[in-house]
Amino acid sequence: MATLATAATAPMGTGLTFVKMTALKIGSGFDITYALQNATLTAELCVGSEDNRVTITGTTPGSREAQVLDAIDTFGKWGEKIKLWMVGKKNGELVVRTAATDFQTHVKPYYGSLKISEIAKDDPAMTYPGNGFGRLLSEQINGRYYFKYAGKHETDNAKRGLDCTSFPMALFSLKSLPSPGYGKQLCDALGATKYVDPSGKSEYEQIKRSDLEKRLAENTTPGGYFIIFSEGHVLLYNGYMNLIHEFTYGGFKTTPGGTRAMTATNSLWWMRKLPDTCGPYFT
Repeated sequence: MATLATAATAPMGTGLTFVKMTALKIGSGFDITYALQNATLTAELCVGSEDNRVTITGTTPGSREAQVLDAIDTFGKWGEKIKLWMVGKKNGELVVRTAATDFQTHVKPYYGSLKISEIAKDDPAMTYPGNGFGRLLSEQINGRYYFKYAGKHETDNAKRGLDCTSFPMALFSLKSLPSPGYGKQLCDALGATKYVDPSGKSEYEQIKRSDLEKRLAENTTPGGYFIIFSEGHVLLYNGYMNLIHEFTYGGFKTTPGGTRAMTATNSLWWMRKLPDTCGPYFT
């Protein structure tokens, strides 16, 4: 891992000034406030260490995004303040170095694939933000996913995680839901349909808590992949393995059916079947 700036990287020379770097919304990149008074110089951004640099000359906020993110991830200091500075080079030789400034980095990105098993073993473990507003995952950049809230990078390590609804949204790469954004809207967005048993009756709408707990305990629920939701919570359910997957206080949990108390507002649940194409996500 690279080391932080030291006295050996004191400012020197003239012709380049650097004020700050600002993270824009994910996909829009990084705005860098700097001025290159000497047009013959090539400006480079140093991220925590002078040998961890990104060429800035000739780039835009968007075009430099992947390189800046990679430099931050290479430095390996996530969700904390690091030092940034710039250097100017002429004919490959460093001739000017600016003073350093602080920058708050994003939380560690998710390096795994979009599968429940890999989310379960993420290190550090994803948390539950605890405020009812879960984070989402960005599209892949540099082969990894970045945690975002309102389109911007999450920078608080305590909020590096998902809530009950943003968990399936992140897993299935949903960017948003129609208002009010609860279980029904999630089901509609993922093509989850009312389950109709062989008798032709839909027995999984507004299931009473006691009935659902009994079916899960006896493992008589149908095979397949499901969303189970109440007025206040969303779960994913693997009917083949009788396993419940969810994000709640404490983070990600997998619970065998019948071992979790299915408490809910008004003691009612809905259970809708996901398309079979969702199977790989449950591995």
